[in-house]
Amino acid sequence: MSSVKLTDTWRTTTFRLVVLYGGIFAIGAGAMLALIYYHTARYIDHQIDLILEAELHSCQIVPSQGLPGLITEAMGRDVRHIEIFGLFAPDRSPLAGNLQRIPDNLPGDGIPHSIKLAPSVIGKPGHIYMRGLLTTLPNQQILVLGREEQQIGEIRHIVVQALAGTVLIILLGTAVGIGLSAVPIRRIRHVQEVSQRITNGEIALRLPVSARNDELDMLAGIVNRMLDEIEQRMLDIKGASDSIAHNLRTPLTRLRSMLNRLLQLAHGDSEQHVAEQAIDEVDKLLARFRALLRISEISGSMRRAAFEKVDLKSVLQNIEEVYGPLAEEKEITLIVDLPEGPVEVLGDGALLFEAILNIVDNAVKFASTGGHVWVRLAPGPLVEVEDDGPGIAPEELPMIRQPFFRGEAGRNLPGSGVGLSIVGAIANLHGFHFNLASAGGKTCASLHCVH
Repeated sequence: MSSVKLTDTWRTTTFRLVVLYGGIFAIGAGAMLALIYYHTARYIDHQIDLILEAELHSCQIVPSQGLPGLITEAMGRDVRHIEIFGLFAPDRSPLAGNLQRIPDNLPGDGIPHSIKLAPSVIGKPGHIYMRGLLTTLPNQQILVLGREEQQIGEIRHIVVQALAGTVLIILLGTAVGIGLSAVPIRRIRHVQEVSQRITNGEIALRLPVSARNDELDMLAGIVNRMLDEIEQRMLDIKGASDSIAHNLRTPLTRLRSMLNRLLQLAHGDSEQHVAEQAIDEVDKLLARFRALLRISEISGSMRRAAFEKVDLKSVLQNIEEVYGPLAEEKEITLIVDLPEGPVEVLGDGALLFEAILNIVDNAVKFASTGGHVWVRLAPGPLVEVEDDGPGIAPEELPMIRQPFFRGEAGRNLPGSGVGLSIVGAIANLHGFHFNLASAGGKTCASLHCVH
């Protein structure tokens, strides 16, 4: 059984459901974490704003000469070292606090803002996120109050970790989806292989059914019941056709014997002529019944089990030996183009010889006197037989492979009109592709010998 490709899992319902629900879960989890982060950050910012406003009120009611001492005292109470103070003279020189200089990105409107402090501003390594405000006091001194947003950073870190965990869960779910998809894909591949064998003529085969009794098994059961009914009807039709052919062939053979006896007893030329015409018509009927039985035999053949390697080059060489003298007798040039070395396919040698023989026979039969027939064996392998006869009318081309159909160009030529039908039956048995094309005064029949 062929291996499962990763790209095949993308088309399975299981994988698509896993991806769909995984995507919904990821979007939901991301939205929920973002909402939690947003509201938590807003709450913390609000609490910091209240603290900053209280500290600003305390600084504003203290005399200007006592403000540096108040700032120093507040810094001493800050055991976590998260509070930021800065008192600057009107010329922006530092007077008190732990800020080295006034932050350039902090507006001086006295309203709390979230900003990012550079190391040169705070005197610490690395950047710091701060919630702070800047205001100008009545004595023109500049006051900066702030708090590090340490908690928000920690919450942000937690959210990022949660998102990473969500991504990991989604990847794990995708891997599980791929694993779960592999099982039905293998079963579908098995069903595909069995279906192809049924298409190739092994009508007795049935689609595999497992013990799971799932949707695939239900579908396989429906198809198997349909195949049982089709096979039975085909057998009934084939049996009826074979019975008719066999039952009619016997009285027709007797009729031919009686007509032959009448021919021997005939006295006048007109009586002999009528008897000969009757015998000729009976021979045509017998030939058609033999052809029908032959097609039925090939179509219902179980000879695939006995297939072996067949050298197409040897088959064409034998056909050249058979039809070379016949083509010369009709003044037709038979050109056979064969490659170096053997060209082998898996099949029934006798049937392949019969199929290609019928194709060449048609080409020689329809080629004009003094015309040409080309027989080529190309890589693929591909057998092509081309003639420069009258060709096939476009409206007749779709029907030319039907049993007993005779085109306008071949109505007066000998034959029963089933040669190409036999070729088609042999090609179907082997899983080969048989094609007919006619254009520009040439007709080409090709047998693509690939499974």
